[in-house]
Amino acid sequence: NALSIAVGASSGSIRRAACTRYVTRATLRRAGASGPNAVPFTGRLGTRPLPRGAYRVVVTATDVAGNASLPAAAAFRIVAAR
Repeated sequence: NALSIAVGASSGSIRRAACTRYVTRATLRRAGASGPNAVPFTGRLGTRPLPRGAYRVVVTATDVAGNASLPAAAAFRIVAAR
């Protein structure tokens, strides 16, 4: 399984509707088994914590033959600690 984490940065102007641009921050690779898998995520890339903001994770599974699944995406937000 390859796990790609992308950060969202909003850009736009007064005349146009705001849009969100995602920039890849890192690509993580993890071994998985057939069927559903879970990958724990602590909000850190290596030893560095992600800054506050909106993020999107895109997950793609690849088998031994190199066949890739369709990407699945989920959004999450890093907020300030209480």
